[in-house]
Amino acid sequence: MACPEVKRYRGATQWCLSRALRAHGWEGKAHLRPEALTDLQQLLRFLQGDCSTRLQVPVPKLVIQFGADAAKSLQWGAWCKRSQLTLPDGRVLPAVDVETHGPFTAVESESSINVLEGIGQRQGMQALLPAVLLGIPTELLAETAVQCVCDNTTTVSSNNKQRARTNWLQLLLANAIWDELQRRGLDPLRWSTAHLAGVLNVRADRLSRLRFDPRDWSLAGYVFKFLQRQLQVYCSFDLFADRANAQCKRYCSAHTDGAAEFVNAWTRPWATLGATLFAHPPYILIPRVLRRVCEEGISMILITPAWPSQAWWPTLLSLAVAVPALLPTGPHALLPPGYPARRQPWPQRWRMIAWHISGDISEREAWRATRPTGSSTPTSMESLHRRTTPGGGDSATGQSQQDTSIMCSILQGLRHFA
Repeated sequence: MACPEVKRYRGATQWCLSRALRAHGWEGKAHLRPEALTDLQQLLRFLQGDCSTRLQVPVPKLVIQFGADAAKSLQWGAWCKRSQLTLPDGRVLPAVDVETHGPFTAVESESSINVLEGIGQRQGMQALLPAVLLGIPTELLAETAVQCVCDNTTTVSSNNKQRARTNWLQLLLANAIWDELQRRGLDPLRWSTAHLAGVLNVRADRLSRLRFDPRDWSLAGYVFKFLQRQLQVYCSFDLFADRANAQCKRYCSAHTDGAAEFVNAWTRPWATLGATLFAHPPYILIPRVLRRVCEEGISMILITPAWPSQAWWPTLLSLAVAVPALLPTGPHALLPPGYPARRQPWPQRWRMIAWHISGDISEREAWRATRPTGSSTPTSMESLHRRTTPGGGDSATGQSQQDTSIMCSILQGLRHFA
């Protein structure tokens, strides 16, 4: 049997050589990609050491079962479990059975189903392995087997052989899973992928076909960048996001996500994140977000509907430290969940506003001191109310309890950008 490291690090070189042979024949030249050169260096370092012990396949002491599936134009789903484990010191680790799902990015969704299956396996392992491996001693991890099931024969072949015939991305995904197992302290030699008929791959298939949350709309990338320039605030952490619509490299997800820093934004103090925050929450959570901002004294960019009749509107106005910006209503300014597979315009009639708010009283007072102190007429307030709410109506009574001149100055200064 071939040494597994040889199988892992030969794949990229083998792919480049086979493509060069088909294109230029035996007399042609082969150009190796940077990934192939890196793999050859890793293989050379391995062969210079003692690799004789790697030619044996030891019996695993623990087995982790993993399954994943992908649905074209939808999302990926994965599950992972292990049985109850008794450690040498007498401690008992309970059985673990976890599952998760997530969307594909706009670039990924254009790939073939074979690539999407590999992406689902990689993302599922990144998200679920930490929970399954929690508490297992390091010496036992090296003797743990990972048994995967998949209903895509091309993905099964790429994982087991660590090579791909035509698709370079499939090879990179198989290598990424190998590297992820090594990073977690597992031995990739004990990683295997078996084929499971699609009619039997029920659990992973169900997870990959879950409906998108219809409320999970997101800003287009160009709108977010222009928004930061307008408000002169640059965010580095997205509180309510996933890997497909995160506006920042650092983000928090509602579901188990290997790329997210943590799950559930309410489980940690926001002041400890050490960053300027961006939040585009479900609208029902806006009062809770404002309360957390006041309690922790943090600043953020918050996206809300223009709803002056809501009970949280006066609180939002009192927390503002910059003139808010009215978001555009173009067909690609707000992206629906599942974009670009699902393309539809923003279905609501109300406008969206971006606010720079702060829970720091001194920061708010410093900004208010720069605003004009003249009072505004009720006509301007009513005019803005008719522009930002579908039904018009009289709902400005909540502002009367606040500093009227400051609030009207904020409302009159809304910046429109298309």
